[in-house]
Amino acid sequence: MIVRVKPKARGEGTSNRVSFECPDGSGEGLWHGREAPTAIALDVELAFGEPLFWGDAIRGVLDGPDAIYQQNDLVCLRGRLEALDDDCVAWIRIGASVILAETRGAPGIASGPVLITVPAGHLHLYPTGA
Repeated sequence: MIVRVKPKARGEGTSNRVSFECPDGSGEGLWHGREAPTAIALDVELAFGEPLFWGDAIRGVLDGPDAIYQQNDLVCLRGRLEALDDDCVAWIRIGASVILAETRGAPGIASGPVLITVPAGHLHLYPTGA
């Protein structure tokens, strides 16, 4: 996923907390790697700090546009479940990008629109170097 990253000012959370913008919206997460650069577009991998439980952090929703947005300290990612493999890894498309997420519990859907809601401290951004 291509994002623009902006480090949060000190006193607004952990030192590696960043805000980011991408074509599908914006949110906050934890930056991994060297100091987060600013004002340039970067390719990053979004990952979750823990498995997502169906019915709680991830759930099926009515069809709607793909989006990433912030609600207080929660980051919301709306996309489409494309696959769920035998290891409970969900392949979720948000815009032109695919995010992989380890899940737990019974999904209740095989494919279709989903909403992921996680605290900003559980969303991790890793630069891919691409």
